[in-house]
Amino acid sequence: MFQMSSQQIIDDVSNTVKNVGFLETLSTKIGQYSGAAINRLFSIYKDQDKSEYTVFLSRYLTEKICVQTGCEQFTRSLVHFCTMHHPVAKGLMLEDLFFMVVHHQGLALHVRGEDAQEAWQAAPVVTCLIPLTKGVVESQSCDFWVRPPDFNHPGYDGVFLSRSRKLVRFVQVTAAKDHDLKLQYFKELIDNLVLVGFPVQRIEICFIVLRKDLECFKVSKVLGQGSLEQYGFAKGKERRSIRVMGVELI
Repeated sequence: MFQMSSQQIIDDVSNTVKNVGFLETLSTKIGQYSGAAINRLFSIYKDQDKSEYTVFLSRYLTEKICVQTGCEQFTRSLVHFCTMHHPVAKGLMLEDLFFMVVHHQGLALHVRGEDAQEAWQAAPVVTCLIPLTKGVVESQSCDFWVRPPDFNHPGYDGVFLSRSRKLVRFVQVTAAKDHDLKLQYFKELIDNLVLVGFPVQRIEICFIVLRKDLECFKVSKVLGQGSLEQYGFAKGKERRSIRVMGVELI
């Protein structure tokens, strides 16, 4: 692998994932002595008690598996693994699982301060760099999600774009009990969308948390106050316009 370029590795991994039709079945054949080809996609981790645990080889691979194959049951087991043994990775796995679900089947969310659930319909997830090009924005004829590929993207994890509703919905998926709100990054993307001709009339900023953390989650620091004032986010009162939504993914 060290003799291959990054692009060759990405292409090789992507082709492997495309040919995985029975991931949940083959995942039972993982291990040091497994002869299954699927073994190439996993690594083995030994815990302090010497027990062996199996995880995807990389986060890039995790994302490809989640969004492309939609093997929800197996992905849930990985999230449980991270919850138990890798607390830092828990949020990353939760993010991957969120995008897998909204891509394949849609999602029901509990909204803090409201009695009824809100349903988000399934929509394609497009991974691409920010700022967005006119070509990317115009390539989708229906509603779609944009997910930046860079690790720990500032401000938000993804954005939902609906041309018909003139809606831009930012999401930050977190397993933490609190999170900063960095409005300057939202403003940068809004300006970018206006520049490439996307109609922006309504903006939503949503923190996606675990259902059990819905009531206790809080927005800690608010940076860039006043950046979205023209879209209804009153300066100094942005917390009131933020939506906190709970999901039951794990």
